[in-house]
Amino acid sequence: MISNRSDWKAGLSMLIIACVKEFRTTLTDGEAIAQLDLGCYPWHGLLELSALTEREANDPNCTHPGEAASWKYYNFAASLPSWTCASELGAQMKDLYYKSDANRSELINDFLRVCAEAMTEPAAAAAIQTLNSKNPVRVSVIHPDTGKDFSVR
Repeated sequence: MISNRSDWKAGLSMLIIACVKEFRTTLTDGEAIAQLDLGCYPWHGLLELSALTEREANDPNCTHPGEAASWKYYNFAASLPSWTCASELGAQMKDLYYKSDANRSELINDFLRVCAEAMTEPAAAAAIQTLNSKNPVRVSVIHPDTGKDFSVR
């Protein structure tokens, strides 16, 4: 469904690594991340990287899959220089979404799967784990309409 799937995934994985490294320098001492969520919206051409702190993870109102917008670090990547290339990947998603003859639901699911795979590539997974020295950082890629989590477990 996605043309150049491996290139797109590799580009996203490299972006995640760079962004996480940059984000890590903005965290205050002792602040740890419990979860990293990648929002994927092909119809908008938008990718959003958000982080849930360990403190927020103790609040049941913050842990519901649809609550990423209430997190302290919702879409934190948008303000980081390393994330600017995400607009190119987003444009490719949007272009394919509107020009494809394929079933759009299947195309969305395919992008969500690729996003989840990019977050769990070994180098990306290792970078993500540097956001918490005590506990594993969970990753999530949630379908915005169904709530299904596409993250690889």
